[in-house]
Amino acid sequence: MATTLPPHSAGTRASTPPASTSADPSLTKPTPKRLASGSNHHGQIIPATENEGAYDFVCGDMKGKYITVSVEDFLNLLPEHGELPDSPPAPDVSGPEPTHYDEFIRYMKPFLNQPWQLVNTSESIDRDFIPVLGVGGVKPDLLLYSFYGATTTVMKSAESFGEFKKARKDEPFRDEKGGKVLEGDSQTSKLTRGQITIYSSVIFCSQQRTRVFSFYVREHFARLLCHSRAGFFVTPLFNYVTTAHLREFFWRYTHASDAERGHDVTMQKLLEDDDHSEAAKAKLKVTTNKPLFKVEVENKVFYLSEPFLFRHNQPIGRGTRCFEAYDPEQKSLVLLKDAWRHTQYRREGEVYAELHESKVPNILQVIAEGDVRGNLQHVKLLTGKDDEREMVHYRIVLAKVGRPLDKFTSSYELVKGFSDAFEAHFAAWSKLKMLHRDISFGNVLLGPIEEGPKGYLIDWEFAKKESERDNSRERTGTYEFMSRRLLEEMGSTQNIRQKPEDDIESFVYALTWTVLSYARSELSNEDRISFLRPFDRMQNNPTTTARGREGIILGGVNRLKLASNELRDVLGTLFRSLSDRLVPRPDLVEKILDDLQSDGETDESTEEATKEITPEMVKKMRMRADKKADRRIKRMTTHTFMSQVLLKALKDESGIWQSQQDKAEPMDAHAHGSSNKRKGLAMVADGSKRLRSSGAR
Repeated sequence: MATTLPPHSAGTRASTPPASTSADPSLTKPTPKRLASGSNHHGQIIPATENEGAYDFVCGDMKGKYITVSVEDFLNLLPEHGELPDSPPAPDVSGPEPTHYDEFIRYMKPFLNQPWQLVNTSESIDRDFIPVLGVGGVKPDLLLYSFYGATTTVMKSAESFGEFKKARKDEPFRDEKGGKVLEGDSQTSKLTRGQITIYSSVIFCSQQRTRVFSFYVREHFARLLCHSRAGFFVTPLFNYVTTAHLREFFWRYTHASDAERGHDVTMQKLLEDDDHSEAAKAKLKVTTNKPLFKVEVENKVFYLSEPFLFRHNQPIGRGTRCFEAYDPEQKSLVLLKDAWRHTQYRREGEVYAELHESKVPNILQVIAEGDVRGNLQHVKLLTGKDDEREMVHYRIVLAKVGRPLDKFTSSYELVKGFSDAFEAHFAAWSKLKMLHRDISFGNVLLGPIEEGPKGYLIDWEFAKKESERDNSRERTGTYEFMSRRLLEEMGSTQNIRQKPEDDIESFVYALTWTVLSYARSELSNEDRISFLRPFDRMQNNPTTTARGREGIILGGVNRLKLASNELRDVLGTLFRSLSDRLVPRPDLVEKILDDLQSDGETDESTEEATKEITPEMVKKMRMRADKKADRRIKRMTTHTFMSQVLLKALKDESGIWQSQQDKAEPMDAHAHGSSNKRKGLAMVADGSKRLRSSGAR
């Protein structure tokens, strides 16, 4: 196994603390929070079981993504900074785990640059963070801050974190001879590993980051971890009292520059106004308590604040964020997408250029795009001979800020948005034999309201032509909307070529999920949650996801109790047509045969049809049923049928549908958040409350 370690930044080390060293008031004055069931008298202890589902899930999702590095190589990720101070007496770890925290803080204090501090945050929950995988809140045992005065858990301001365990059974990893680190197999090991991974992911997605450092401690033993978009580096376990490794880490880390510690300095936080900042604040509606950043893409400057879309449902991968950005040249708002792209795929801007050249409709114009320059903007991990994970930080700016699907003003507009996106997909395949390969809720965008009903298909990063070789062994697409065939092949090590029917099937699932989540109906919140459960990745494996979705399709549209008859008719036609592909062919033939017999379609005269059906007549009917089954199965394998269904419905010659004021109505917030399971439903990879618009997963 080989590893490629990114060197530390060649920039100047920060021998002095960052410019902003005053304590953030939010860190010293705990915000009153809703008491969790089972909380202690402080109202800050999160129940141990509340996040276990998320910890277990993320641990499975990250299998094979933790890479061993030696402690020496790990420390070289950070620049040296002279001799270490003398060590104080070793911490007392004879008592229960909570007594270890303050002892550890005392022991490590001499090795922190001023005014850095380690803070015991084990009784403070941060629920005010960008949600990751449906966790109810986070409370790392220790947080490392770069300023004095912090007393509570605020992940968006933390530099690093530490997780402590007392029992050996809780070890997240196990060490083999030769220094190799393997993932622990026990359930307690998995939960610890998932816990560390989620804490790191929260810091990653709530800050501008290229990497996140952390540490694990059990009595006098420790490990160091470094999280990038490609995976985790993990060191073997070492004794931090008898060796200087952990002391050296804190000494180097707290003296390193922002960039060396893993902050993305290409996102420049504006501390003072410049020529365009006032106009940017006005356009972006930035309030005084929100940051304003300045960023260059392809030598063009843009201003932005906080992202309106996060795709941090996975600790590794693209980690897409989308921002409304201000373009000072055009004096208008644009869409800036920030992501880590897989190097085996073309830059998304190149794909857009080819689509525009071929006049594919309903796609956005590109203003600027390019890889982010600088150290730590490229990560590479090798986990085996043919398993390489190499990613580059990438930004693309699109000329229009549209609306997410959950902002549709009518069910007519919703279907029009899907239809326009489907036509883009149809044209890309017809003209270029190019497949999108990631059809999802988040990748269909509605146009601005002033345009009228309009849709766009976005996020073409994973698009491939039929003639292009696919070297990836991982399925592309958003899990919740992947076709049955692709879900069934998820465990395979073979490359599986995606086909048009896979994306067509994904369109139906994405529309179904959107309708269940937002369209007006007579369903109760509990019924909606029940229907949405198959789409919840945290509660399902590929088999149960596929079967659950099929149950919705085969059960028919009437069970959804939709308020709009027109929407019901469109979805009903798609359900029936997709059902023909989902049921076994012999069952479909028998059903068609039964229908033919019921209707008296025997190819005989009316007089003959009243007589007893003979074996010869049954043979003819079966031949007809066979041919009819073939036609019905093929309808959803090409674009033509679904395109005709959508376009015919949207003609709306009576005008009744377009006049309906049935805008999106999301589920009651309390129903979504009533338990951790509900959070998972609300946050499927392209799910409701997190998703605000476009971008890659």
